[in-house]
Amino acid sequence: MLYGVLSRTSIKVKPFSVFLMLRYFYRKDSYALFSILLYVLQS
Repeated sequence: MLYGVLSRTSIKVKPFSVFLMLRYFYRKDSYALFSILLYVLQS
């Protein structure tokens, strides 16, 4: 679910907006941030 939202959003928003979103998720779960970073780098 989270990956699907990120993949659809990252195409439309600017990299800085993605960075802010990553910071928001980092406050909630550091492991989620790590997974999202790997997902973004691979795409």
